[in-house]
Amino acid sequence: MLNGIGITDTDTKLILNIVYAVVGWTASIVGSRLHDVIGRRKMLITATAGMTVCLAIVAGCAAGYTKYGNKPASTVSIVFIFMFGAIFACGFTPMQPIYPAEVVSNKMRAKAMGTFKLTAGAAGFLNTFVGPIALSSIGYWFYVFFVFWDTFEMTFMYFFFVETKGSTLEELDVIFEAKNPRKASVEAAKARKRIIQQGRGSV
Repeated sequence: MLNGIGITDTDTKLILNIVYAVVGWTASIVGSRLHDVIGRRKMLITATAGMTVCLAIVAGCAAGYTKYGNKPASTVSIVFIFMFGAIFACGFTPMQPIYPAEVVSNKMRAKAMGTFKLTAGAAGFLNTFVGPIALSSIGYWFYVFFVFWDTFEMTFMYFFFVETKGSTLEELDVIFEAKNPRKASVEAAKARKRIIQQGRGSV
């Protein structure tokens, strides 16, 4: 990844990777608090939108560096790679052990979490071992692919992901029995918010 934007010094790579890990760790701690404040659905959609923007900028800057050797473009790429990592860590990392367990029934939960772990492990394996090969082969087009992929994910989340914040597992079972679970979950979240606001207003 760093080779594609002109970072070839081993020590510089090491420092950037350490900082990237610390930034991700910090962002994931922040995210572990926010998913109960903002809500799962809104947080996932917003994070995916932010990641899409970051990847689009990285792709454009990487293309600028590859074609024209533009040094400022390389610097901007690094900044937005870090921003992408922070957004992912904040929006997705704390959600991984929570959201999959919340959107399946009690009977399915053990099998569903096992399937999730296998799928996540396979995706991590591909990103670790196939990603560098793809980057060396197609360069910044690798980022362009994920811009479109993240756009698809964001659209899918908007139309199908339910809001689980504030609902018990039993209430979520009822929501998934609705004709439109996504709509039912959003309406339930709005109703809870109105009740809380009315309660505060009456105090």
